[in-house]
Amino acid sequence: MPEARGSGRTAFKATARVLLGVGLLLLLWQRGLVDPVRLARALTAHPRLCLGAFVLQGMVLATMGLRWRILSRPSGLFLGRWESIRLTLVALGFSNCLPGNSAGDLAKAWILTRRKVPFATTLGTMAVDRWTGITGLFLSWTFWTSLLVVEDPRARAFGMVILAVAGGGALLSTTICLYGHSLIRFVPFPSTRAGWWGRLAGTLRAVLDTAAKSGAHRPAILSGVLLSCCTHQMMIAIGWCCVHIVDIHARVYEIGALLPASMIANSLPLSPGGVGLGETVGALGFARLGYPAWTGSETLLLVRLAAVAWALPGLAVWLSTRDAPKPRE
Repeated sequence: MPEARGSGRTAFKATARVLLGVGLLLLLWQRGLVDPVRLARALTAHPRLCLGAFVLQGMVLATMGLRWRILSRPSGLFLGRWESIRLTLVALGFSNCLPGNSAGDLAKAWILTRRKVPFATTLGTMAVDRWTGITGLFLSWTFWTSLLVVEDPRARAFGMVILAVAGGGALLSTTICLYGHSLIRFVPFPSTRAGWWGRLAGTLRAVLDTAAKSGAHRPAILSGVLLSCCTHQMMIAIGWCCVHIVDIHARVYEIGALLPASMIANSLPLSPGGVGLGETVGALGFARLGYPAWTGSETLLLVRLAAVAWALPGLAVWLSTRDAPKPRE
């Protein structure tokens, strides 16, 4: 009975999150912030920009795969060049279908577990990979928001608020990236390994030890942060393509100041892939800078569609790679 009750609760939460995402999109449509007909016309009118966004998204995925490959090596997980990219595609597919980015991480861990790679090892390397990604996001966000504050006096007050958040996040994430491995050894864990709590504590300890191993390798960490910064510049380029598809001419620093907030909203485990959340944040941000609110929501929806266009092949890759030979150890 408890297991049935637990599975029923899980199904209810998943259904509620899907309904939340659908409800937010319907609300945006009802308020005129998302118009499928207008979007279809914009897409057909700008095929080159659509292709550019699609290609850039592929480059983002390749860079993310390379970053994970570099960061996993200090922990003894040696992924092939294409293997890391294929698994990143799988993660994108699951992240767009299920609430929160952790769904994609768990899918990658599950595949590697079938190939005799310890679950904790995979999660530990992905934790470090995820954190370098966050660090790159905040560093890029700080840079472009600083330009917004300097270049646009009308948006200076709004920009200062964003800059405080971005700058604080950049300082904290960079500090943890550089010195977090030294702090892990001070994390207390129970000495006993009996029962489910002991097993959970042992798994968490193994995850943290793996993360500490990768985090202590300074060249790998710095390479990961640098690749993350490059990834976010490509995301801003995708945003630039999308704003021109909806026929507005937002400045690059405006896109760089607004896009990260929507990306953070998309990572919240409230709806599949953050559907509706990033678009709502985009509408509010673009309206704050003087653009029609619908341009913000539709721009962020197009950014999402560029990712979804690669997410579907990612699910197909999952079906073809889950029983492939394990990576070299």
